Amino acid sequence: NDSLYHYKGVVSKIVDGDTVRIRLDLGLMVTLTVDLRLAGVDAPEIVGETRAAGEAARDWLAAWLGARTVYVQTYKDARSFVRFIADCYVIGEGGVLVSVAESLVAAGHAQHWPVEGVTR
Repeated sequence: NDSLYHYKGVVSKIVDGDTVRIRLDLGLMVTLTVDLRLAGVDAPEIVGETRAAGEAARDWLAAWLGARTVYVQTYKDARSFVRFIADCYVIGEGGVLVSVAESLVAAGHAQHWPVEGVTR
């Protein structure tokens, strides 16, 4: 599938509870910094009525992730020319990959959300 890619990267900013800015290593000494929407989850927005919960989700994710190395699998969002959706993982205890999205849900800062319009 030519729309599926795997990368290693470093988190440079938590945009909100379900969007992260990551400096991806593309190989051959090439990097790209991009905002990626976490696949399969929805966190509260950081504006409007959900602002407090949205800020709590963003702050929890920032504290939990920090500037850790992440392993990313991206999908092109079929509804947008510029947005990419991603499964993001970090190495947990015992060297096991831990899903960032599932960790957000487990912490109570996001809910599962169906992935639609994504080319996999």
